[in-house]
Amino acid sequence: VRLKWSQKKMKSSHSEDSIAILLKKFGAVESVELIGGKGNAALVTFCAKESCGPCVDAYLDSDEMRASFVGQRKQDEIRRTFASSSSEKQRQAGSEQQDVPDFESVSDSKMRRASER
Repeated sequence: VRLKWSQKKMKSSHSEDSIAILLKKFGAVESVELIGGKGNAALVTFCAKESCGPCVDAYLDSDEMRASFVGQRKQDEIRRTFASSSSEKQRQAGSEQQDVPDFESVSDSKMRRASER
């Protein structure tokens, strides 16, 4: 999970330990790696992949923090979203189904490479 927060809205800065403590309510945290030069982003690896969904959902509407999927899980979510929206369009227009684009943004590529180190 990629976690990003606003330093202006947070009361204190985060360390790897404080992030692990904050996110352990979603499941066991395997590792936390602070990324970026501003000190407001981290890659969090949970021991169980089932912990990622509730974490991302919990910070969906937060003003202080955002959590998002990275790597293969993000691609799966994009495909699922694309498939559901295209099937809805297909039902409405009666057109044939389109293929899901296979892509990775530059920021996702950097995040993936950082997590592979």
